[in-house]
Amino acid sequence: PDIALQETEKFWSEWSDRCDREGDYHDLVMRSLITLKALTFGPTGGIVAAPTTSLPEKLGGTRNWDYRFCWLRDATFTLLAL
Repeated sequence: PDIALQETEKFWSEWSDRCDREGDYHDLVMRSLITLKALTFGPTGGIVAAPTTSLPEKLGGTRNWDYRFCWLRDATFTLLAL
């Protein structure tokens, strides 16, 4: 676990260091970029469509939607932000 944590910290530090945005909103911009990057599905690069709404309304109920797919609109806005 310690090695995995170190590798994770290294990845995110190196990734976020590539952003050259400076100014009053640097921390907010970085947090937003990290969140968008974390919502990216590695094998395909697709952006997770709705990470919070994919929870079932009721276990075993009829309103258990599948939000694992990438929505083109969300992916476009994410790519523009990144």
